[in-house]
Amino acid sequence: MFRHCLVVGIAGSLIGTAAFARPSVQACDPGAGNTARLAAIARESVIPDEAAITVSASEHAAHGKDVAAATRRVLRTVKAAAALAAATPGIVAETTGFATIRDYRFVNGAQVTDGWWVRDEVILTSRHLTALGDLTGHLATTMHVEATSTRISSRLRDRVERSLTKRAIASFRAKAASVTRDFGLHRYGLCTIDVGRLQGDRAIPRPVFPMLVARRSAPAAPLPIAPGRATLSVTVSGSIRMD
Repeated sequence: MFRHCLVVGIAGSLIGTAAFARPSVQACDPGAGNTARLAAIARESVIPDEAAITVSASEHAAHGKDVAAATRRVLRTVKAAAALAAATPGIVAETTGFATIRDYRFVNGAQVTDGWWVRDEVILTSRHLTALGDLTGHLATTMHVEATSTRISSRLRDRVERSLTKRAIASFRAKAASVTRDFGLHRYGLCTIDVGRLQGDRAIPRPVFPMLVARRSAPAAPLPIAPGRATLSVTVSGSIRMD
């Protein structure tokens, strides 16, 4: 929020152009004079450059089976997946979601315990989509593919946000000058201004194909990752006083 306004002169001979006189600063009272509230939005269609895929291993230990042995087998599978990811350039693996969950079944309408489920998962993240798809296809022969999503990396997001902010500010200034001219006035001052944050950069979930919940005997097949497009935007809004 500004306490002063930036007054920009518009010469009569420049009506219909974007040229401005050298700006000067003076006190701004948004409650006096001719005021207007404006907003300008800059948008850009961007292809997400990063993907995240969750794979899991699970085993059911029914009554009479060794839960500790099931846990060791699940953790061994997850450890091997994380090691394989670590050996693949550009892929980051995060182990998360380990749980031992009591299982139940119904007998004559009554709920009774039926052993345990042991489960753990790995989240694989990378900007190298082909390598990530190849690795996931290999892991899908022994693990379940739980979820896939594409997203915009922080590096691309920061670059696009800077560009959109500049464009939105330029658009706001052009709109303010145009409105001022349309009212037959000669200058405007910025009384308030708000530069919004980047919008539209949330992760985009992708469906998991049933065939990727693979059997141990299934051959490895790369997972195709098609990121599509996401529309990002920045909004600049505020109020002006026109003279």
